[in-house]
Amino acid sequence: MFTNTKKDAPPSYEAVENTSSARLLDGIQGTVAAERNASDANPVEVARMRRFIRYCLCVDYRHTVANSLSTEDTQHFSNLCQTINGLYDSHDRHLLSASQRNELGAYLRRFVHEPCRALGIPAECAVLTVLRFVKFMDAFAGYKGCAYGVLHILGPTSLAQKLWLDTTVLIPRLFPSEAQTAMLKRVNQLANVYFLNICGIEASIVPGDEAFGYSHTQTVVYDLTERGKTYETTRSKAIQTARLGFNLSPSHLAARIAQCILGLGKRRELFPTQAAGPAFSPPRPPKKTRLPYPPEWTYRHSVHIPDLFEHREDKNNCDL
Repeated sequence: MFTNTKKDAPPSYEAVENTSSARLLDGIQGTVAAERNASDANPVEVARMRRFIRYCLCVDYRHTVANSLSTEDTQHFSNLCQTINGLYDSHDRHLLSASQRNELGAYLRRFVHEPCRALGIPAECAVLTVLRFVKFMDAFAGYKGCAYGVLHILGPTSLAQKLWLDTTVLIPRLFPSEAQTAMLKRVNQLANVYFLNICGIEASIVPGDEAFGYSHTQTVVYDLTERGKTYETTRSKAIQTARLGFNLSPSHLAARIAQCILGLGKRRELFPTQAAGPAFSPPRPPKKTRLPYPPEWTYRHSVHIPDLFEHREDKNNCDL
């Protein structure tokens, strides 16, 4: 019997920088650096895009973060919105020439794609912010926020998508760490009014038609509160009524609206008046400790037209 008295030699190790783990990490870092390489991005435009989106988010959720938007920036993004809308309107009707493609490509790359790549955000998020910035301006060219406007015009699904993107993409990447917690708190205050939860995005690919071969669908998954369900039901009924009245004449609709307004005027008869002395004023309901809207929301008459889909106990809160 042979016995080996020699101690087992320890395994040979490569240099730390040559190990498989180190090579994997170097590869990951190289990939990330290449993807986020912003060496050719104009730092002025990167700072302008960050400042602009942060400003819009702060107005959307009524949160104060030291930020400003100059007249030059307002005009710049208004022009960018006009360019994007012009491209959309002419896309299917006009064929761009080679020189037009070069000029538009350079313009969009400098002011949209490069700043978004440097900031690590999707270009679509920046485009949406630009379009809503102009769409939800007041009569004095001031941005009034789009959260309730998105809910009113597009419905809860679009608002849920905005809330999810803002909390998972824009706020973590555009705000400093010390401001993120307070900002997310404001977002949750609005979300809790209409949503029990917003789970996220679900997507699927299914066979499509002969032209494309596949179809890609995605949707945001959420659960509404009772107030959210009531809002969506009322909104759907109102939209359906508007569509059914599409073929009605303006005079017929005007007559129906006149009856509605007349009925509002007759409601004054419900409150009796005293024989002498000042007119009787119905007692105001006691103030609640919990307001039906975020307490930090600044009341402005021009924020939105009255949202008649919403049923709130205090009528003065409909214009938020």
